[in-house]
Amino acid sequence: MEITLTPIISVRECIRFGWNTFKGRPLPFIAAVIVVDGLTFLSEYVSLSLSFENPASIAWFVLSILVVVAVQIVIMTSFTLRAHDNPGTVGLRDLLYAPNGWKLVGASILSLLAVLLGLILLIIPGIIVALALTFSGYLAVEGRRPMAAIKESAALTKGNRFKLFLIGLLMLVSILFSAIFLYWGETASRIAEFIVDLVVLPVVWLAFAHAYRVLQKAKSAEIVQAQPVI
Repeated sequence: MEITLTPIISVRECIRFGWNTFKGRPLPFIAAVIVVDGLTFLSEYVSLSLSFENPASIAWFVLSILVVVAVQIVIMTSFTLRAHDNPGTVGLRDLLYAPNGWKLVGASILSLLAVLLGLILLIIPGIIVALALTFSGYLAVEGRRPMAAIKESAALTKGNRFKLFLIGLLMLVSILFSAIFLYWGETASRIAEFIVDLVVLPVVWLAFAHAYRVLQKAKSAEIVQAQPVI
């Protein structure tokens, strides 16, 4: 039996892959960001126009939030994984396509509850849980049941969670740009954040997907090597 060390992903390699894939065919990824940010803006607009004294308004608000979150989950998991594996053929038709959708929803809900519990206890445990469950959506899309996806994600990310945290830090770029342009007003800040998001978000999504594929491949190789030779 051959013993192998825990594989360690390269933050630089993951980000480079995300950037090269994005710049090779940017339009589908820009469309994905427009859908995500557009729905978020629409949800905020709906919330501002509703009277929360009316139960029907509250129901519409909750429904709009659920739709936005559902679309974001599909794009950040199913679409991004398909884009990672087939960057030359992925298109707009793939944006809302999610195989094993119920498993993805189940894994997403359980992951969110786990992260919220961690945040309630303390912020750092919540972040650790979020990093541990980074790949649960990908695993659910590929057919794992919700609990199995969560457990496998925790095992797959072990030893690499700080690396995943560093990849996720890229998303702070859009927040920083938003803060800088806030001097010229909220509208300018929103526009600056949106423009940066058009590049940053796809690169980060693809970087996470690449990290998942790298660790998944390494894990499969490790299992094969660990088989006893008869």
